[in-house]
Amino acid sequence: CTTTPPPTAPVCSPSTQTVDIGQNANFNATGGNGSYTWSGGGNPSTGSGSSFSTSYSTSGTKTVTVRSGTLTDQCTVVVRPPVQQPPVCSPSTQTANVGQTVNFSATGGNGSFGWSAPNGSPSAGTGSNFHTIYSSSGTKTVTVTSNGLTDQCVVIVRTVTEPPVFCSPSTQTINVGGTAHFAASGGNGSYTWTGGGSPSTGSGSSFNTVYSSTGTKTVTVRSGTRTAQCQAIVQPVVQQPPVCSPSTQ
Repeated sequence: CTTTPPPTAPVCSPSTQTVDIGQNANFNATGGNGSYTWSGGGNPSTGSGSSFSTSYSTSGTKTVTVRSGTLTDQCTVVVRPPVQQPPVCSPSTQTANVGQTVNFSATGGNGSFGWSAPNGSPSAGTGSNFHTIYSSSGTKTVTVTSNGLTDQCVVIVRTVTEPPVFCSPSTQTINVGGTAHFAASGGNGSYTWTGGGSPSTGSGSSFNTVYSSTGTKTVTVRSGTRTAQCQAIVQPVVQQPPVCSPSTQ
């Protein structure tokens, strides 16, 4: 009488391994009756033979079963979640003037970005690029967010001192009905005038006006936030007495 030995169980190895999402997990089978089938995989989910490879699209602890005849063994795969990359805001520091546009760009993260720029205009935005303008000086902070992670850029906003504007001649004397001529220089190159007679206002580097009444008149020229003044002293027209000629005959 021949005694049949009991079947031996297959052995799955390695018993535990760690992989990333999308990375192959590789298994080998020994023992059993030499014929093996596999289940519990990701992609592919099943297989046959002494070796088996599969990958997973989700993180977590996965179990792969190898069967040989009626007996089984199991291996464990720990699939790690993807490492979250923080966003990067650039340039990290820049200097700009009040009213000047500052530009930023974002990389990293998950490719989707949100921006926050308190006191800027605009103060928020989306996308890999963002720009804003500040109306006051100081150190400003811009924050970019991607998938819950953040990075910051710093903007040092300077106050621009405008150059002075000049009005010339500072004083002139004309008669009623005569034309007063003024000229502007300095400033930002753009000028507006007020305080004239006719016309009462104007623009450009020169301004001419006529006064219909006597007195000291003040004309103001503005360039940006800077102003300067000129005066016109308007005299009455001297009446000339009539002359009879010939004085004697």
